[in-house]
This record gives sequence, structure tokens and C-alpha cells, in this order.
Amino acid sequence: MTLNLTIIKMSVVPKASGTKRLLEQRQTLSAGLPSLAQIVRGSLVTRYRRCGKPTCHCVQSRGHGRAHDWVVTLKPGKTEQLLLSEAMLPVARQFLDNDKRWWAALEKVSAVNRRAGSGVTRPTPSTREKLG
Repeated sequence: MTLNLTIIKMSVVPKASGTKRLLEQRQTLSAGLPSLAQIVRGSLVTRYRRCGKPTCHCVQSRGHGRAHDWVVTLKPGKTEQLLLSEAMLPVARQFLDNDKRWWAALEKVSAVNRRAGSGVTRPTPSTREKLG
């Protein structure tokens, strides 16, 4: 049995000012992000319920209460809901907003990394070594 192994060497060719600018941009994007401990995934849903009693005021109005639920889809067919009090709303909104900020920053940093990575040279026949 023969084993053939090809090693590909790749090198980074820095574009002095362009790469430095991109790395600074990446640092700036990641510097202002909140702590991971202050992030929660999901959605905030506010709803009103009807009790079903034909003589209740909810028949003619929006319904009972203002119920606030934090909703997260864990996997297809599996959703988790947590009822939030009015006092918990500001913190929940901030944590959900932090999640959105992280995802937006992730997309921007990824784009910067792709641009910075364009300085990586493609493997050429001269940079390949064949073993085996």
C-alpha cells in the first residue's frame, strides 16, 4: 500500500498600509462590544390574553394584562418561553440588543478578515511538495 501526501505551503504577503488599516478596523469593531455574560438570544413578545368568559371585559378590549415573554427556539419543534415581569424588561431588552450588536459586529469583522486574508497567496506548483 502506497501513501501519497501533498503538503501545500501558503504564505502571507502583507499589504503594509492596507492590512494595518484593516487590522485597526477589526480592533475598533471588537473593542466596543458588551461582555458575553450580558447576552441572551431570542425575542421579546408582548401579548394580551382572552379568558373566554363571555361577560368579561376582555371580549370588548385587547385582553388581559400585558404579558411579556422571552422566546427562544432551541431546535426545530422545541421553543422555550420565560414570562418576564415589567421590572425585568429593561434588562431583557438590553441583553437582546447586545446579542444583535454581537452578530452585527461578527459579520463586519468577518468581512474585514476576508479582505485582510486576500493577501494570502494561492498555492503554486513550486510551493507544493509531494511525499510518498
